[in-house]
Amino acid sequence: VNRGVEIDDAVADEFGGTRILRQVTHGVAARMAVLEEVIRQ
Repeated sequence: VNRGVEIDDAVADEFGGTRILRQVTHGVAARMAVLEEVIRQ
C-alpha cells in the first residue's frame, strides 16, 4: 500500500492495517484459485 498515494495516512492508521492485510491475503488466495483452474484445463 502506498500511503499518501493509494490511501490517506489517517485512514490507514484508523483501520490499523488489518483490513488491508486481510484483503491482500484474500486476493492472493483468489488469484491462486483462478490459476489452478486455468492450469487444470
